[in-house]
Amino acid sequence: MAMQHWISHSDIGLQTNLVYNPMEWSVDLKDSIVEGAPFGGPIAVAPDQLNTNWGGTTQISAPEMSALHQKIEIYSASGRHLMTCNTEKTEPVVKMGWSDDLVLSVMFSDSMLRRWSLVKSDWVSSDDLASHDGQEILDVVFYPTGVAFVYRATGAEVKYCLDVFSFDPLDPLKRIPLSTLPGPPGALAVFYEDDQAVSFFITAETSLYRISPENANNFSHYDLGGLMREERILRMTLSPNKEFLAMFNEAGKIIIANLADNATKNLTLHREYNPRSKKEPPRQFLWCGNDAVVALWSESDSGKAVPGKRSRNEEQDDEDAIVFVCGVSHESKWSTTSTNRPVFKWPALLVTEVDCVRVVTHTKCELLSVMPASYTRTFGLASSEPSADLLAAYRDCQEFKSDSIDSMQFLIKHDKLHRAIDDLIDAAGYVMESEGKGSYYELLKAASYGRSFYDGRGAGLLAERFAEQCRALRVLTCVRKPDVGMPLTLAQFKEESKQYLIERLVQRKLFFLAYQMSEYIDVDPAYVLTQWACDKVAASCHSDPAQDDAVVEAIVKKFREQPGISYLEVARCAQRNKNPSLAARLLVHDPSPEQRLQELVKLWETRETRKPEFREKAVSHAAESHDMALMCWVITRLMAPVEKSEQQRKELYQLFASKDKAAASVFLAYYWHHNWRLVGEFHDTVGDNQRKAFLYLQAYCKGNSKNNSSDLDAFIGNIGKQTLEGELAQQQKVLIEWQAANCHGASFPPDMSAVDTVRELVKRRDFAAAESLKKKVKMSDKIFHWAKLRALCDYGLWDDLGALADKKSPIGFKPFVEECLRVNRKDMACVYAKRIDERDHVAKCECYCQLEMWREAADLAVQHGELDMLRDSVAILCPRDDPASTYIRELIVKHAG
Repeated sequence: MAMQHWISHSDIGLQTNLVYNPMEWSVDLKDSIVEGAPFGGPIAVAPDQLNTNWGGTTQISAPEMSALHQKIEIYSASGRHLMTCNTEKTEPVVKMGWSDDLVLSVMFSDSMLRRWSLVKSDWVSSDDLASHDGQEILDVVFYPTGVAFVYRATGAEVKYCLDVFSFDPLDPLKRIPLSTLPGPPGALAVFYEDDQAVSFFITAETSLYRISPENANNFSHYDLGGLMREERILRMTLSPNKEFLAMFNEAGKIIIANLADNATKNLTLHREYNPRSKKEPPRQFLWCGNDAVVALWSESDSGKAVPGKRSRNEEQDDEDAIVFVCGVSHESKWSTTSTNRPVFKWPALLVTEVDCVRVVTHTKCELLSVMPASYTRTFGLASSEPSADLLAAYRDCQEFKSDSIDSMQFLIKHDKLHRAIDDLIDAAGYVMESEGKGSYYELLKAASYGRSFYDGRGAGLLAERFAEQCRALRVLTCVRKPDVGMPLTLAQFKEESKQYLIERLVQRKLFFLAYQMSEYIDVDPAYVLTQWACDKVAASCHSDPAQDDAVVEAIVKKFREQPGISYLEVARCAQRNKNPSLAARLLVHDPSPEQRLQELVKLWETRETRKPEFREKAVSHAAESHDMALMCWVITRLMAPVEKSEQQRKELYQLFASKDKAAASVFLAYYWHHNWRLVGEFHDTVGDNQRKAFLYLQAYCKGNSKNNSSDLDAFIGNIGKQTLEGELAQQQKVLIEWQAANCHGASFPPDMSAVDTVRELVKRRDFAAAESLKKKVKMSDKIFHWAKLRALCDYGLWDDLGALADKKSPIGFKPFVEECLRVNRKDMACVYAKRIDERDHVAKCECYCQLEMWREAADLAVQHGELDMLRDSVAILCPRDDPASTYIRELIVKHAG
């Protein structure tokens, strides 16, 4: 990349930077409609069959037109072919425009607007904007959120309209009739502030109007009396900062008007230029940043003031493109006789940028810009500025001249070194040459040389700015390479965010470069990895499915380097490419259980992708999440599409029962409150009759007893009363019916047994009801007596316990002793131990031992001749330090002899 620069007589610095030479394409720009994207973006080339002549209407045959309108070629800024867009239309292309997100909008002669996404490599929208048959489009202007075009409708009378179409599908087409204009509409310019504030400047005859789509009936008229005479405006363009409006009239003059006095609708003359004696309107008329207006003619343009009526046969292959630059503050003209003019071969394309104009020809790409003040001070002719002195001192140092130290001492003495270093760092950002004299490498080296002498105020800030500039220039040098083809300037790099630059590289599928650059400029590389994975998935979906294993392994390996990256977008890409199995295999690695399960369930719910494996993965991962709410959500979503199919429900029940008990538990808990019959169906499917019986008993207690009683009877009838489950269910039903009939106001759980019911009744001292229940359920005397005894001890009803002991006990008094000991009432236990019948001396002896009544136990054993019991039980259980131990040993010795 070589650089040239000029210093004009009016002190405005103008420079061209040769970026690419030669271009990598072989495109005939004469017979093409060419449109370049901003920020060093790609170039779209479409066959120009609307006008064989410039502005003419020469007709060609339909087969030729069909062949020429099938494709739009897209190239990088260096001319490298990127892709081909099949228009699938035979109508000619009128105009094209790029958006910031690299979507190409194409307007056809039949008012069809189609939009091509460079990222998706496909058409993303197609809108028919035609309102009249045979309408002719006169002018088209694209802006970031839409397009506006002026057309003429022929019929009973000629009508002119301005249509404003927003890319937002919710915003309708706005049609603005131009019948109130004093004549046919001329030039059109857009005033874009944001999506909610869009207006348009339009000319008619010698008048200028401003139109707002929100107030289409109110045309704001601007007074041009102080700017020009009765000349029509042929070209018009608005500066990026919205402060100046540049116009070219039929008298061949360029007028720059100030829009600052917008309230009074009076345009203030700012500058006026007469670029040439010929009055042919320029081929392109646009702004170079906010500093100058650029007009482009070919060298053989006629002097007629009729726009676009010159045959292309008049254009010579070796003619030059005439570029006229009008400075906002100063005048600079490059003419055909000037020795310092830049030479551009015709045909040429101008692409406006935020700080410059990109000039593209057959063979090369150059950047035309106004030089910054820091560059002018450094490289001005015989400049005595501090930055020029510092650069000269650095060059002397490289040649080992002693003048270098003298120059540095002069700069330090007069406190100019800080400014010199700052200017060199700033000027380096506007130089594209990386080697040789005047390169940004030399300027940065000179700034570093100056920093070694400077340690005053602001040294730290200079160091930070120097490092930041070095990083920026390294990035810019990398993306300007022909294989990347993005000739960004420093101002463009600062204008766009770092993330936007990474997105641009990803859109070009330069994933490795984007990944390295994201790490270098501190941007999260997650976006790059995700888009790389999507591209890899899309490529694999159109090849052998057996490669899915390798694709998943490669993606997981890369994503593991950046923990926390979501697989969601990659899985959706696989699903869009009709590979749901690959999508499911990627989702299982997603770090978010909620997102993972939502997508797996969506795969199952989609009829085209419904497979049992997705359902199984969703259930297993829901169980692994240990999130009850998430598990409940998954189960209900899986149940929703199969609630009307009994067979599919049973398959799902088997999955819940076999895969994870937690999933089954959540299902049972949820559907018991919402549809308990599905719970019964679940138990029936897995063959758990015991739980099913309990379920029907619960329902019998909880719900409508009449309906639920028939369900319970049906269940008992199905499994048979002779089975264990049937018999227990029948007995429990009888118990529940007795509870409902005899215990008014009392609530009993459906699983409460007859014994527990007796205990509850004893607690309430309702002994008559307990006796009634005993007879109803045919409870044995022993079980009833034991239940009543246990309840009396638990609830401390000792008087009632004594009354029970006075009656004939079918279980004896040993249970009385044990129950009293269980509740720590040793005194009561001693009373009942002595009442044990002597015929049951063994049990009585055991109770004495439990109560530590060792002498009584020993005497009882001797009395009944139970020496083995005395020796093997009483003697062993009695502690040796107990006084009764000696007495027991003496008895053993006495009776053993």
